[in-house]
Amino acid sequence: MPRLSKLDRMSEAESALADIDISDLRDEWQEAASAAEDFDEARQEAEQGFGEAGAYHEERDWDARDGSLETAQESVERMKDALDRLTEKVDTGVVRMAPERLAAVSKCVSDAQDHLDNLIEA
Repeated sequence: MPRLSKLDRMSEAESALADIDISDLRDEWQEAASAAEDFDEARQEAEQGFGEAGAYHEERDWDARDGSLETAQESVERMKDALDRLTEKVDTGVVRMAPERLAAVSKCVSDAQDHLDNLIEA
C-alpha cells in the first residue's frame, strides 16, 4: 500500500464519511418514537375517558357517560394503530423491545377493548 500524504489521508477520510448515509435508519427510529408517543397520548386519553365515564355513571348522566366511552373507544383504536406501527419496527429489528413487555402492552390494549365491548353492548 502506497504511503499517503496527510492531505491524501484527509481527502480519503472525507470521502469515506461522505459515502455513509444513515438518514434511513434515523427515519426508522423517528417513526418508532412517533408511534410510541402516539400510543402514550392515546393511552392517556383513554384512561381519562374511562375515568370520566365512571364519574358520569355515578351521576346517572347516561349521555355524558356514553360520550366518554366513545372517546375511550376512539383512543383505544388509536392505541391499536400506534402499537401496530411500533410492533412493525420491533419485528424488523429497528428497535428492540423485550417480548414480555410487548406482550404486556398488547394485553393491556386487548383488555381495554374487551371492557369497552362489554360496556357498549350493555
